[in-house]
Amino acid sequence: MRRILTFTWLAGLFRVVLFLLAVSGAAHADPDETSSPALSSPSDASKDIRNLVEASLTTQSDDIKDLKAKLSSLEEYEKAINATLSAISIQQTAHTTLLLASESDLQQIIQAKTDNDAAIANLSGLMDKLRIDMSSTGTRLAQAEELILMNQKDLSTVQEGMPETPLTAKLIRKIRTLDDLLTTKKNLLQKMAGIHETAFKNLKESHDRLTAMKAQFDEKISQKKKEVLFIRKIPSMEAFDVTVLKGLVADVPARIVSNLKNDYQEILKEGYLRITGVTLFVVMVLIAMFRFKQKIYRWDKQQDLVKHYPRRHMATRMAIRSLPLGWTAAVLYFFAFVQNFYARISLSGIGFVVAFVWLLTRWGLDITRLWNQAVDHPIPEPLAVRLRWLMRMVRGITILAAFLIWIYGRTSTISAAMDIVFHLMLAAWAVAFNRRFKTVLTEKALSPLPLAAISKLLILVIYLIPLGGIVINLSGYRVLSGYWITSWGISSAIALWSWLTFNLIREWHGQFRKTGASAATETEKNRPLKWFFIQTCYLAWFWISLIGIIFAWYFDKTRFFVGIGEMMTLSLSVGNMNFSLFNVIEVAIVLLMTHVLTRIWPNIFQEKFMGDSGMDAGLKSSITVITIYVIWFLGFLMVLNILGFDSQSMAVALGGLGIGLGFGLQAIFNNFLSGIILLFERPIQVGDIIEVGGVLGEVKKINVRATLIQTYDNASLLIPNSEFISGQVTNWSFKDFRVRRSINIGVAYGSDVERVREILLEIADAIQDVYKYPKPVVLFTDFADSALLFQLRVWTHVDKGIAVETTIRFAIDREFRANQIEIPFPQQDVHIRSINPGVFKPICKNDVADETQ
Repeated sequence: MRRILTFTWLAGLFRVVLFLLAVSGAAHADPDETSSPALSSPSDASKDIRNLVEASLTTQSDDIKDLKAKLSSLEEYEKAINATLSAISIQQTAHTTLLLASESDLQQIIQAKTDNDAAIANLSGLMDKLRIDMSSTGTRLAQAEELILMNQKDLSTVQEGMPETPLTAKLIRKIRTLDDLLTTKKNLLQKMAGIHETAFKNLKESHDRLTAMKAQFDEKISQKKKEVLFIRKIPSMEAFDVTVLKGLVADVPARIVSNLKNDYQEILKEGYLRITGVTLFVVMVLIAMFRFKQKIYRWDKQQDLVKHYPRRHMATRMAIRSLPLGWTAAVLYFFAFVQNFYARISLSGIGFVVAFVWLLTRWGLDITRLWNQAVDHPIPEPLAVRLRWLMRMVRGITILAAFLIWIYGRTSTISAAMDIVFHLMLAAWAVAFNRRFKTVLTEKALSPLPLAAISKLLILVIYLIPLGGIVINLSGYRVLSGYWITSWGISSAIALWSWLTFNLIREWHGQFRKTGASAATETEKNRPLKWFFIQTCYLAWFWISLIGIIFAWYFDKTRFFVGIGEMMTLSLSVGNMNFSLFNVIEVAIVLLMTHVLTRIWPNIFQEKFMGDSGMDAGLKSSITVITIYVIWFLGFLMVLNILGFDSQSMAVALGGLGIGLGFGLQAIFNNFLSGIILLFERPIQVGDIIEVGGVLGEVKKINVRATLIQTYDNASLLIPNSEFISGQVTNWSFKDFRVRRSINIGVAYGSDVERVREILLEIADAIQDVYKYPKPVVLFTDFADSALLFQLRVWTHVDKGIAVETTIRFAIDREFRANQIEIPFPQQDVHIRSINPGVFKPICKNDVADETQ
């Protein structure tokens, strides 16, 4: 690469020299002008060009030698790739025969799948290397073609611009030689590129075939596992032959050494660097888990969970104690079954089984110890002792069985004998436990029918599990008996954690209900959000428990989650939209996260981001509401993207929305646009005191459709946004919260008006909520019929206007009484005029008598 760049620089310098040569020739043609000392003569220019061309010839010659060596190595590499592809093709043929054969063994298929995965990984590595080489060769080929074009252009320039001299002819021959070298280099690079392209094509075809066969292996393994469950093999009495067992036991040391050596060699094939990195990572995570475990223990004691939240204490203790062991089991499962190490390194699969069984029995031991601390109905100690004995027995037998399987294999005689011994011990434990259980039930004298029925059902299940396993095993279905016991064990663990999580959610729900009884402990915003999370937890608990039970009884547990993934991604297409269970979950998660973000966003945005901005509360609220609309808009776009909406579908949807707005949603759309105008123009904003239709109140929230107004009577009014745009609204705090209040007062004629003025000003100055500026003013407004009318004008905050008026009126009445200033009530003078005596005639007694009759 550096040589190519050097030649490019020399070619540029070559052009500069040609330009100087042309200028020098023009100067030489004019005898009146003196030549510049900065320009070289034609002979010097030819010499410089010749030196540059000679350097380029040397560089290209070296490049060609290097390319020929690489081409030779590449041809050998191509032969090695072809040999690898031939071996893989033979292996693929054998694998195809194995897949088509109905009598093929499960372990053979698993081993073949492992070899197939290794071949895929090998081909992927070769393809990655070829991609890099193809890119480098393509770059050098493009540069070589560019240099050929430049050299041909320079040749034309020399032939046309320089005089025909021997030096010029020699220079032209060298430039043509350089052109031949560049052409040779181009041909070599093209040949290398062709080899790369052919090899990559062959590798990709083989890689694609092996990848397609990988799915066939998975399907065949699942089919074989299902068939193996119902393969019947009558157990031979050789399994109980003491002489055979003695011979197998005597061979243990040699087998241990052989298996350890084989596993060690297989592990080293992965490389020291990879093994060291994985080991360090696993150990670091384990150390972090142990430290986290100690912190959780201290937090548990500080919070006294065992007293206040017993179920939370039990679940926390069991979960935190399971972390290191669960991590170990997960790592072993990954390498044994995901990376398919089990087919080569048997210790990986055996180690996972031991770690998994140890984890299950750990849960059993913990629940027998912690149950009595959290549940009102404790486990009697005799039963707890027997349950703990069962866990330890299962642990011991599992470790011994795993060790024997590692030495002798799954199908050995001693392994079959161990299976029967395990089932017999489990059956003996079941009989002893149920006898003690019945004694405890008799002592407790359970009277409620549900408890008695549950106890009888439990006794039946305890008998069914081990006795059913031994019957199935002795019937010849050995694999099915192991599947029976394993499925019941996993179901018990899932039922245990399902019970724990359900009680945790119930405990949280009960606490939520108690705190909800007091309005001071739960805000209006947080309570619906918590309720939603609680209901979501109930729904998630149901589906996870259901999937767990199905997993416990699914015959191919290594393919279970793959099947779940395929079911989740199974889509139903409607036009350009794709609906699947996974898409529905994605949409639900996006909407939930958008809802949660819009609930917590206002506090974060206003307090953290705009806390020190100096903006008023109304402007902050308007900006916050606008950002919430933007968040919902982005969330809506994400939902449409998940469902597969494209621009054409969006245009159709928006067109339909426009038609709907034109016919039936005019009012809603009008209110929505009015809300946007309110947020941007801000004629009213949150916190303003407004008067609409004679109702005075404070703006609490501007929503999409309507604005929430809270009156001083604590009534909430939802007023459509369009009324604020098209109607008349009085905003008492649009730019300023100061308002002027006027108090009218009348005094009797003859009162000292100057003293009245002084008293009113003194009252205004004495009230704290009255602003000093603008100053209070007393106006002598009129001479009324019954009083002299005055008006006191004061300025105060809009929220305190009515209270200030009331306080002033109380003070006026008090001070006027003290200063003997009369507040008159309305008076009217009645004048009676004299009348003539003949206007009214005397009333006679007979007239009165007639009227009474």
